[in-house]
Amino acid sequence: MRLRHSDWKKLFAAVIELHSDIEPQNLASRTIAALNILMSGEMTAFDVFDGKGVYASHSIDPPNAISPSEYELFGNVAHEHPMSPSVFQEKETKPLMTNDFLTTAQFHRTAIYNEFYRLLNVDHQLILPLQVSPDCVVTCTHNRTRTGFSAEERELMGLIALPIKTAILNSLKVKKLMAVGRDLNAALKDEPRGALSFGRQGELLHASTTAERLLRAYYENDKSRRDGVPLHLVSWVESCSAMRQHDPAFSQMNMSLEREHSTLHLTLIFDETKGEKLIVLEETRKSSPSNLSSLGLTARQAEVLFWVCRGKTDKDIAGLLGISHRTVHKHLENIYVILGVETRTAAMSVGMSKM
Repeated sequence: MRLRHSDWKKLFAAVIELHSDIEPQNLASRTIAALNILMSGEMTAFDVFDGKGVYASHSIDPPNAISPSEYELFGNVAHEHPMSPSVFQEKETKPLMTNDFLTTAQFHRTAIYNEFYRLLNVDHQLILPLQVSPDCVVTCTHNRTRTGFSAEERELMGLIALPIKTAILNSLKVKKLMAVGRDLNAALKDEPRGALSFGRQGELLHASTTAERLLRAYYENDKSRRDGVPLHLVSWVESCSAMRQHDPAFSQMNMSLEREHSTLHLTLIFDETKGEKLIVLEETRKSSPSNLSSLGLTARQAEVLFWVCRGKTDKDIAGLLGISHRTVHKHLENIYVILGVETRTAAMSVGMSKM
């Protein structure tokens, strides 16, 4: 069938609308907007089902065309739809019309029409089934009163099928990536490594959660800031950049900030390709027996476990602490009881988690 130039223009406009953004929460509204560009109708729906045809969720335009109670009713009778076997059993992927299965008069005599569609004055439907995955089927539906759908409109619906399915799959990928990002950020929030990136003009492009935390901790007395970055650090970046211009051999610069029990190491790296600068911030903690005090150990027991974690033998520890080999062994027995472990390796594991 030969489509008109105006039909192709509508199709291209619909595809542009589909991919106007990537936010998963906007997928249904973008799809409905794209369908409405293709053709008119009294009501347009985006419905999600599981692989067996059990209704899961919906979006509709106009938004208030169907009440929550009416959609609950639809969920209960959706399996009685005349197209249901083709969509969920035969896995049909081509656009379907109610007239493919029943005349309008026959459709009016079905239970699903009298229990649901009659309330909405829906006489004709053009449905695009999308087999997204074995566990997910999406149907995009145009609903009309009195006037049916043409062969051209069916073809347009078929042509938009692949772009819609692609948008759905992309949305699912973005949603998954966002979830991974949230999980990763949560997992790394207490890690001792963070990053800052700066643009060509020295503007802050990105600051990781850990980097922000470390800056607050190590620059707590530096109230002067630019884009949230302490001016002392900004000045260091600018100074290093100036040195870099005079001597390109400077591929990276390093700086350290000391605190009582820890050190912050800053490494400035130049990205020649993008003209950007990256600062990697990494915190190291100074290990001492005092780190183990929270385990409920005595000062001497903490010293013994500290050297155990350093890989020392009982003989080595005895020499370091000026006590007998037997005393070291007795301290270790008590440490095992306090920590609730049975082996030297297990005690080391507990101790290392505090250092």
